[in-house]
Amino acid sequence: MQAYSNPGGINAACLTLIKNFQCPSDPTPQMVTAANGVSYPGNNYRGNQGTAFMCDLGDAPGLQSTLAPGLTPNGVFYHQSNVSIAQITDGTSNTSMFSERLRGGGVFNPRTVMLLMPVQTTLAGAYQACQSQNPTTGIPMCYDGGVCWAMGEDCCTLYNHVSPPNTNNCGAKGFPGGMTNMAMDSPPSSYHTNGVNMVFCDGSLHFVTNAISLTTWYALGTRNAGDILGPDF
Repeated sequence: MQAYSNPGGINAACLTLIKNFQCPSDPTPQMVTAANGVSYPGNNYRGNQGTAFMCDLGDAPGLQSTLAPGLTPNGVFYHQSNVSIAQITDGTSNTSMFSERLRGGGVFNPRTVMLLMPVQTTLAGAYQACQSQNPTTGIPMCYDGGVCWAMGEDCCTLYNHVSPPNTNNCGAKGFPGGMTNMAMDSPPSSYHTNGVNMVFCDGSLHFVTNAISLTTWYALGTRNAGDILGPDF
């Protein structure tokens, strides 16, 4: 993944440490020097993108994937999103809004590195391609996760419901066109024991374990799929 470039200084706010954006349980230093040589404080709290696994997928014209035609955004936050409470038809108490993710420290760490995976066109393919990798020997794409919370993408601002908490984090490269064709597997992560904290759309806070089933994990991520949470939540 190329080093982040701040176009015209529009994201200069990201250079300022906002302590409420950093989880006290994350041992990453408050300021991290990213691949572009700039020091950023980073962000631990990310919006739920749902199970629609393409990075810049959106509702607006030109934001559809050509590799996965018909794939529609189904989380609460995504590229150029504008979701209202009325659009969370699965229920606000059944839909995640934010969770946490460990910040990258600018150096290799198997818990925080984004790994390179082959181009994918399905949710199942993205899950399998990413989670079959060995994080200590896979090809790293990015060490700087969370450095720029204003980007609105999986690298820094969002997480998705492809894989359960505290599993591998991957991005595809070599895809045609723009990042609407870039498959991502960006699960939440933390140093809490056996899971992550998650804020739901009704404002409630829940602890979600690493052992949650994929069926329930997908249901927590979608806002309008009509899916039902399993007994493991």
